Parts: sequence; C-alpha cells; structure tokens
Amino acid sequence: MLAVFIQSREPDLERLVEMRIAAMRESLERVGRFDAQRAREYFTSTFSPETSYHIMVNGETTGFFSLDRHHDAHTLRHFYILPKYQRRGIGAQVLNRILADASRKGCSVKLAALRGSDANRFYRNHGFEQVSEEEWDIFYAQRPKGVAPSSLSVNSEIGGIRWLGWSDLPHLDVVLRQHVRDLHTGQLVESEIALIKAYMTGGADDEGRHRNYLVACDPAGFPLACMGLSRPDARMSAHLSLNAPDALELLNVFVHRDFMRTKGIGRSLLSAVSEEAKAAGADQLLVNSGPRYLDSWGFYDRMFDAAHGMLIDYYGTGRHAKVWSKAL
Repeated sequence: MLAVFIQSREPDLERLVEMRIAAMRESLERVGRFDAQRAREYFTSTFSPETSYHIMVNGETTGFFSLDRHHDAHTLRHFYILPKYQRRGIGAQVLNRILADASRKGCSVKLAALRGSDANRFYRNHGFEQVSEEEWDIFYAQRPKGVAPSSLSVNSEIGGIRWLGWSDLPHLDVVLRQHVRDLHTGQLVESEIALIKAYMTGGADDEGRHRNYLVACDPAGFPLACMGLSRPDARMSAHLSLNAPDALELLNVFVHRDFMRTKGIGRSLLSAVSEEAKAAGADQLLVNSGPRYLDSWGFYDRMFDAAHGMLIDYYGTGRHAKVWSKAL
C-alpha cells in the first residue's frame, strides 16, 4: 500500500473542511469542544492550498495534511485520516514520510494535538516529545533520527526536493518533451506525455496503479527533475518472483538535459526517493528501462545493487527492458 500525495487547490477547501470535522468530531465531543462552525472558521482562516495534500490510497481520498516548511523546522498544522480508514497503517506511513522529508533537510517537525485525543499516543509512539502545553493543546517536536541529510544539502544546483505540486506541471512538460520521443524518428510521443501528466495529477494506469512523485528544484523553486513511485506491475513482479508487497517501483525518471550527468541531481533525487520508499514500508526499490533510454542504463548499473536480466518485449516487439533492484 502506497499513499499518494496530491497537492490541494482552492476549490478543495470545503472538502478539506468536511474531512477535518469528520476526523476530529469524536475527540472534540469527548472533551466537550465540538463546534462545527468554529472548526470551519479556524481552518478556512489558515488554509493554504500550496501546503496541503490529499492522501490517496488506491484512488480513494483517505485524509489530508498541511505542512509548513521552514529552513530550520517543519510544522505539521493539520493531519487527518477519515475514521473509516484509520487503524490501517495509513497515518503511520504518511507521518514516517513527513519525518523523512524533514530529515533530508536536517529539520525538526513540530505539531500540536488536542488534549485527551488519541493523536497524543500516536505521536508519542512515533518519537515525538512534549515541549509545551496550553489549556486545550499539547505541543510536540521531533528531530528525526537515523537518516543523514540528503546530498542536496551540499549540491548548489538543487534548491530542494519535495512532493510534486500543480505549479510544477508546465515546467515538467518541458522536461518530458526533451525525453519522450520515438526511438526511431525522434518525434514527440504526445499521447505518452499526456498519460504521464495524467499520472502526475492522480490518474491510474492500465493496472490501476497510482503514482507518487518527487521533484528536484533549482534554488528559485523551478523543477529540474522528477521521479515517481508505485507498486510493481504484474510483469515486473513475475519477473522477480515477488510474493510480498514489500517492493516499490521507480517510474517516470526524467532530468532536464542541461542538468544531466555532471550536476548530481539524479543521484540526489534517487536518494530522496529511496528514503521515501523506505518510509512507506518498502524493503527494495525496482526499476526497468527500455531501449529509448539506453543512455540511462549506466546510471542504474551504478546506483542499484543488482541487475535481473531483461523483460522481453516489455515495450513492444523487440523492445526489451533491463531490470534492476536495490535494497532499502
């Protein structure tokens, strides 16, 4: 199970308010604080679509979170899983990935939980420590441990690595058009570009898979590269004899041509994607690549632990795909 993060937009406000009220109602009623109008007003007064993400599992909206990123700390302002999706490990996976994101930047994570709510135990179980309290709220913080800051911290070409947002799509369209071309004619494959952009906005592929994307940005915040994650497709799973859902597949790897090979952006982004996959519960990362991207095979040879032969005719007759894996 991979939770997919889709950035919110202004028209999503009412839906997010409804989810917040549904997720918090029981805890607020328990302490005599439930007031739907107050909950609505508080959220709408602080709503920022750029910092809020829907949490999607198998195409279903299971909750959302809002994360403010600053240079020294990240503040998790909202984090809600709808009641019918609770106790399935979704919240733990999302929180682990938020912590991994902060750890890449050497940041602590701060948040507040309603006094008396089950969220307090959840956060303490994930290593958060109480730092202060008020009448109705308890405040927590954690500096994630065990993950070294990513190589992006010493790579001056990268301003940051983050989950894909709506404003990234026009810039990534440029990158896609540099790479998604017919192997023989060099012509753009517009249908494939359209499919990839649909996946980036939450669409499912032919196997019903949804993909979560990370992007590497320049210091001005413009995306230079992207990588997607999803569960392995049926042919990959059969090729590697996978019997447990503990692997994730790397997909749609694209780096702006001006920043390939010498800038370390692909390496930095792959490191972040690997951390993301591990935080999502995966124990190995898989990738395949066909003849169109033969120039990238050396990168995978260096960055992955093992090669696993060829998937015959994977991309069409005579278009075989080489397969790699790495332990996380």
